[in-house]
Amino acid sequence: MAAGRASFQRLLTMDPVDVAEQVLRAVERRRPRLLVGWSARLPALLERLVPGASTRVLGLLARSTGPGRRLLRGR
Repeated sequence: MAAGRASFQRLLTMDPVDVAEQVLRAVERRRPRLLVGWSARLPALLERLVPGASTRVLGLLARSTGPGRRLLRGR
């Protein structure tokens, strides 16, 4: 369970204040959808580019970057 928590913490790379500002701006502009960070934008982009295969691509990506592996090298 601790490994899962540590893995989740690595995804939290944005400053909470920046995220809050983006949320407030989206609400002010009445935008129904806000994608914050690459972990939200990447799946959305894949879904637009390759609608039928995005789930398969994300599954392959998740398997290739499983526990102990990093998606972005150099971080």
